[in-house]
Amino acid sequence: MALLGTDGRPAPGWPVRLVDAIRCSEPALVPDGSVRVLCAEEDRDAVVYALDARGDTMPGWPIRLANGNCYSGLLTVGDGSVRIVCWRRSASHAGAPSHIVFGLDAQGNTMPGWPVIPPPEADTDEAYHEQRVVGDRLVLVAGDWFERDRGYEDWLVTFDKDGVVRSGVHVPAADARRVGLGPDGIAYLVEEVPNSSSATTARITAFDLAGVRRGWPVSLDGQASTPAFRPDGRISVTAGTEKTSTVVVMDRAGKSISDVSPVLRIATARLGVDCGAGSPNLPIVARDGTTFVDSPDDPTIYALDPSLDVRDGWPYTQPQGSPADECAGAEGICCSFPLATPRSIGPDGTLYLALQPERSAVGGGITMIGRNGRVRPGWPVVLRRPGALFASIVVGTDGTVHALAIEPESGGRTSATVLGIAPDGSVRYRTALADP
Repeated sequence: MALLGTDGRPAPGWPVRLVDAIRCSEPALVPDGSVRVLCAEEDRDAVVYALDARGDTMPGWPIRLANGNCYSGLLTVGDGSVRIVCWRRSASHAGAPSHIVFGLDAQGNTMPGWPVIPPPEADTDEAYHEQRVVGDRLVLVAGDWFERDRGYEDWLVTFDKDGVVRSGVHVPAADARRVGLGPDGIAYLVEEVPNSSSATTARITAFDLAGVRRGWPVSLDGQASTPAFRPDGRISVTAGTEKTSTVVVMDRAGKSISDVSPVLRIATARLGVDCGAGSPNLPIVARDGTTFVDSPDDPTIYALDPSLDVRDGWPYTQPQGSPADECAGAEGICCSFPLATPRSIGPDGTLYLALQPERSAVGGGITMIGRNGRVRPGWPVVLRRPGALFASIVVGTDGTVHALAIEPESGGRTSATVLGIAPDGSVRYRTALADP
């Protein structure tokens, strides 16, 4: 990992070689105010941590998941239990099941009927695309990223509370695709389809266990994000180009495009190049219907009111930290990419953003942007250790920010720490996730 200065050269002390980089999930909130976090290092079993509202480790935790190489975080259920999807470490021969799915109750005990090894029709050699809890049921999107004899396909897999598995109808899919999952367990497949003018059209297809839903697919010009889900039941997508973007709102039947935002001067997609944002970020929709539009390739952020008009005081321009240096693309083209920007919305419609380090002497930070598009007093909150970054942000119903920080340690290792931050920017707790 490297931090570049304004002259394009590595800052003093960089690059940092991360020998044993820890990977942790976004903190997941439980209705009682406690937090669950999943962490793993390469070739080691994953560990689940539980912190109470004060940041103290809860009795009986952490829990180590034997035979689990977990890659996609964890999901919480309303009763405090969790579901975790992992690779099986023992799946070493062709035809062996690839995945194992864990279910832990609120006290960290393995639930009856779990862990579950998916049957062949529900398993996939690739990572599950998306996952979500609907009620007490775990819903996954399975798919083949590499073309088989039958072509590319995606399908739903569900796990009931007792571990019973159901596998849905396979839906044909294009190579260039993304999938989102709605709060009702309906999946939305977004594909890039060339049109007659050599431009790109986004095709969106909704499907469930029974296959493609009536009224779908629908098509939009340009590239489209996966859907975000509005409080009124409609869905929103960002349709983007290299220079401008719009937010499109449609009903769940896919037949009515009910609202379209003004054209926004923000680049959310780039077509046919080796470096750039690619497909747009999905818009972030607050409980009051406010929509935020951002891009990893543009420092501009728009806030739209529920009618999709630009809110007074916006757009907001993110401060420019130093990008990460990464080589990508065919023929070894070296690109300078901005780091991904974790973001979250507070219960009052404020926007929280992770910041890149402004200089090599400090780490990254988090800022809070109010409804008027201005940074709130007391913010940003900055990590003091050089090379430290905020990897994810979640905001509770009381406005407490639960943020995961990844910090470099001696010998090329990294550590994970959860911070609880009050709405005024004061740090309520700071808990290091120790290896049990």
